[in-house]
Amino acid sequence: MYQLSDPERHVVETAGEFIRFWGFSKHHGRIWALLYLSEEPLSSPDIQEVLEMSAGLVSMSIKELLHWDVIEKVWIKGERKDYYKANSDVWHMIARVMREREYHTLQSSIRELDDALGELETTQPNDMLTQERLEYVKPRVDALIGLAQTVSTVLNMLLNQAELNIEELKSHAKNLPE
Repeated sequence: MYQLSDPERHVVETAGEFIRFWGFSKHHGRIWALLYLSEEPLSSPDIQEVLEMSAGLVSMSIKELLHWDVIEKVWIKGERKDYYKANSDVWHMIARVMREREYHTLQSSIRELDDALGELETTQPNDMLTQERLEYVKPRVDALIGLAQTVSTVLNMLLNQAELNIEELKSHAKNLPE
Protein backbone atom coordinates (compact mmCIF):
# COMPACT_ATOMS: atom_id res chain seq x y z
CA MET A 1 0.00 0.00 0.00
CA TYR A 2 1.27 3.42 -0.98
CA GLN A 3 1.82 5.80 1.93
CA LEU A 4 2.81 9.43 2.10
CA SER A 5 5.59 10.84 4.24
CA ASP A 6 4.79 14.01 6.17
CA PRO A 7 6.52 16.25 3.59
CA GLU A 8 4.67 14.49 0.74
CA ARG A 9 1.37 14.91 2.58
CA HIS A 10 2.25 18.60 2.97
CA VAL A 11 2.72 18.84 -0.83
CA VAL A 12 -0.60 17.06 -1.44
CA GLU A 13 -2.48 19.36 0.94
CA THR A 14 -0.80 22.48 -0.49
CA ALA A 15 -1.69 21.43 -4.03
CA GLY A 16 -5.26 20.93 -2.83
CA GLU A 17 -5.41 24.50 -1.62
CA PHE A 18 -3.62 25.93 -4.66
CA ILE A 19 -5.85 24.21 -7.21
CA ARG A 20 -8.83 26.05 -5.75
CA PHE A 21 -7.42 29.18 -7.40
CA TRP A 22 -8.26 27.58 -10.76
CA GLY A 23 -11.83 26.85 -9.73
CA PHE A 24 -11.36 23.20 -8.90
CA SER A 25 -12.07 21.58 -5.56
CA LYS A 26 -9.42 20.85 -2.98
CA HIS A 27 -9.99 17.14 -3.62
CA HIS A 28 -9.02 17.53 -7.28
CA GLY A 29 -5.68 19.04 -6.30
CA ARG A 30 -5.03 16.42 -3.64
CA ILE A 31 -5.70 13.55 -6.06
CA TRP A 32 -3.56 15.10 -8.80
CA ALA A 33 -0.66 15.74 -6.40
CA LEU A 34 -0.85 12.22 -4.99
CA LEU A 35 -0.68 10.75 -8.49
CA TYR A 36 2.05 13.21 -9.48
CA LEU A 37 4.21 12.13 -6.54
CA SER A 38 3.54 8.43 -7.03
CA GLU A 39 6.13 6.50 -9.01
CA GLU A 40 3.48 3.99 -10.05
CA PRO A 41 -0.13 4.51 -11.19
CA LEU A 42 -2.70 4.18 -8.39
CA SER A 43 -6.19 2.71 -8.35
CA SER A 44 -9.30 4.38 -6.93
CA PRO A 45 -9.13 2.22 -3.75
CA ASP A 46 -5.47 3.25 -3.32
CA ILE A 47 -6.42 6.92 -3.62
CA GLN A 48 -9.34 6.48 -1.21
CA GLU A 49 -7.12 4.90 1.40
CA VAL A 50 -4.17 7.26 1.16
CA LEU A 51 -6.27 10.44 1.08
CA GLU A 52 -9.00 9.11 3.40
CA MET A 53 -11.73 10.00 0.90
CA SER A 54 -15.00 8.23 0.17
CA ALA A 55 -15.36 6.01 -2.90
CA GLY A 56 -18.03 8.31 -4.31
CA LEU A 57 -15.92 11.45 -3.92
CA VAL A 58 -12.88 9.79 -5.47
CA SER A 59 -14.96 8.42 -8.36
CA MET A 60 -16.60 11.78 -9.08
CA SER A 61 -13.28 13.64 -8.79
CA ILE A 62 -11.51 11.18 -11.11
CA LYS A 63 -14.19 11.67 -13.78
CA GLU A 64 -13.75 15.43 -13.63
CA LEU A 65 -9.96 15.22 -13.65
CA LEU A 66 -10.07 12.88 -16.65
CA HIS A 67 -12.33 15.37 -18.47
CA TRP A 68 -9.78 18.13 -17.98
CA ASP A 69 -6.85 15.86 -18.98
CA VAL A 70 -5.30 16.43 -15.57
CA ILE A 71 -4.93 12.69 -15.02
CA GLU A 72 -4.82 9.73 -17.37
CA LYS A 73 -6.25 6.23 -17.11
CA VAL A 74 -3.50 3.62 -17.37
CA TRP A 75 -3.86 -0.03 -18.27
CA ILE A 76 -1.78 -2.43 -16.21
CA LYS A 77 -1.37 -5.93 -17.61
CA GLY A 78 -3.14 -8.53 -15.54
CA GLU A 79 -5.11 -6.00 -13.49
CA ARG A 80 -8.87 -5.58 -13.70
CA LYS A 81 -9.00 -2.30 -11.78
CA ASP A 82 -8.52 1.07 -13.42
CA TYR A 83 -5.28 2.81 -12.55
CA TYR A 84 -4.42 6.48 -12.93
CA LYS A 85 -1.38 8.67 -13.25
CA ALA A 86 -0.97 12.43 -13.23
CA ASN A 87 -0.52 14.40 -16.41
CA SER A 88 2.77 16.13 -15.68
CA ASP A 89 2.51 18.54 -18.63
CA VAL A 90 1.39 21.50 -16.53
CA TRP A 91 1.25 23.89 -19.51
CA HIS A 92 -1.13 21.53 -21.31
CA MET A 93 -3.41 21.43 -18.27
CA ILE A 94 -3.42 25.19 -17.82
CA ALA A 95 -4.02 25.77 -21.53
CA ARG A 96 -6.92 23.30 -21.55
CA VAL A 97 -8.62 25.00 -18.60
CA MET A 98 -8.00 28.46 -20.03
CA ARG A 99 -9.29 27.44 -23.44
CA GLU A 100 -12.43 25.74 -22.19
CA ARG A 101 -13.32 28.05 -19.33
CA GLU A 102 -11.70 31.47 -19.42
CA TYR A 103 -11.70 31.92 -23.20
CA HIS A 104 -15.33 30.82 -23.51
CA THR A 105 -16.31 33.00 -20.56
CA LEU A 106 -14.67 35.98 -22.25
CA GLN A 107 -16.45 35.25 -25.53
CA SER A 108 -19.78 34.97 -23.72
CA SER A 109 -19.13 38.21 -21.85
CA ILE A 110 -18.30 40.01 -25.10
CA ARG A 111 -21.59 38.83 -26.64
CA GLU A 112 -23.56 39.89 -23.55
CA LEU A 113 -21.88 43.30 -23.40
CA ASP A 114 -22.51 43.76 -27.11
CA ASP A 115 -26.19 42.91 -26.55
CA ALA A 116 -26.34 45.40 -23.68
CA LEU A 117 -24.74 48.09 -25.86
CA GLY A 118 -27.33 47.36 -28.55
CA GLU A 119 -30.10 47.81 -25.99
CA LEU A 120 -28.56 51.10 -24.87
CA GLU A 121 -28.33 52.32 -28.45
CA THR A 122 -32.02 51.63 -29.09
CA THR A 123 -33.26 52.90 -25.73
CA GLN A 124 -35.09 56.18 -25.83
CA PRO A 125 -34.20 58.60 -23.03
CA ASN A 126 -36.54 58.26 -20.06
CA ASP A 127 -36.71 58.98 -16.33
CA MET A 128 -34.20 56.23 -15.51
CA LEU A 129 -31.88 56.75 -18.47
CA THR A 130 -31.61 60.38 -19.42
CA GLN A 131 -29.89 61.39 -22.65
CA GLU A 132 -26.89 62.53 -20.61
CA ARG A 133 -26.73 59.17 -18.79
CA LEU A 134 -26.99 57.25 -22.08
CA GLU A 135 -24.16 59.34 -23.56
CA TYR A 136 -22.07 58.59 -20.47
CA VAL A 137 -22.78 54.84 -20.25
CA LYS A 138 -22.54 53.83 -23.93
CA PRO A 139 -18.84 54.66 -24.44
CA ARG A 140 -18.01 52.99 -21.12
CA VAL A 141 -19.73 49.77 -22.17
CA ASP A 142 -18.03 50.03 -25.56
CA ALA A 143 -14.67 50.38 -23.75
CA LEU A 144 -15.44 47.25 -21.70
CA ILE A 145 -16.14 45.37 -24.94
CA GLY A 146 -12.81 46.57 -26.35
CA LEU A 147 -10.97 45.52 -23.21
CA ALA A 148 -12.60 42.07 -23.21
CA GLN A 149 -11.77 41.65 -26.92
CA THR A 150 -8.15 42.61 -26.28
CA VAL A 151 -7.84 40.17 -23.36
CA SER A 152 -9.51 37.50 -25.50
CA THR A 153 -7.02 38.12 -28.33
CA VAL A 154 -4.04 37.97 -25.95
CA LEU A 155 -5.36 34.80 -24.33
CA ASN A 156 -5.95 33.23 -27.74
CA MET A 157 -2.42 34.12 -28.82
CA LEU A 158 -1.04 32.65 -25.60
CA LEU A 159 -3.01 29.44 -26.05
CA ASN A 160 -1.90 29.13 -29.67
CA GLN A 161 1.71 29.48 -28.58
CA ALA A 162 1.64 26.48 -26.23
CA GLU A 163 4.97 25.41 -27.67
CA LEU A 164 6.60 28.68 -26.65
CA ASN A 165 10.29 28.22 -26.03
CA ILE A 166 10.90 29.71 -22.59
CA GLU A 167 14.67 29.81 -23.13
CA GLU A 168 14.17 31.94 -26.24
CA LEU A 169 11.93 34.27 -24.25
CA LYS A 170 14.57 34.55 -21.53
CA SER A 171 17.27 35.39 -24.06
CA HIS A 172 15.11 38.18 -25.48
CA ALA A 173 14.39 39.49 -21.99
CA LYS A 174 18.17 39.79 -21.31
CA ASN A 175 18.44 42.20 -24.25
CA LEU A 176 15.89 44.64 -22.88
CA PRO A 177 17.30 47.97 -21.69
CA GLU A 178 17.24 48.57 -17.97
